[in-house]
Amino acid sequence: PGPPADIAEHLFDPFISGKPEGQGLGLALVDKLVRDMGGIIQFAREGTPPMTVFRIMLPRGTA
Repeated sequence: PGPPADIAEHLFDPFISGKPEGQGLGLALVDKLVRDMGGIIQFAREGTPPMTVFRIMLPRGTA
């Protein structure tokens, strides 16, 4: 499961989708929002069987 290998490098670019009916805006929007908050998002395939994993890391806020 997950995105095809040929688009994995461009997964967070706008208008990139592995689905015929996809618009390719969801992950691009998530990437922008996470970066606007000073964070990063990563994509990986891990495990056996391979699973799609997204990691979102955000800086800690100050109280």
